[in-house]
Amino acid sequence: MTLVETDSPFLSPMPFRGKRNEPARTRLVAEQLTEVTTGNGERLFNI
Repeated sequence: MTLVETDSPFLSPMPFRGKRNEPARTRLVAEQLTEVTTGNGERLFNI
């Protein structure tokens, strides 16, 4: 299990930079984390 949080109301994720951050954007953080960790696992196991 992984806890994901935002830096609300600061540091909105791309493509929302410069706008007020909202807790609803936590999903974007989780999606990016999934992409990065999946890519690492694929490279590690040569999938």
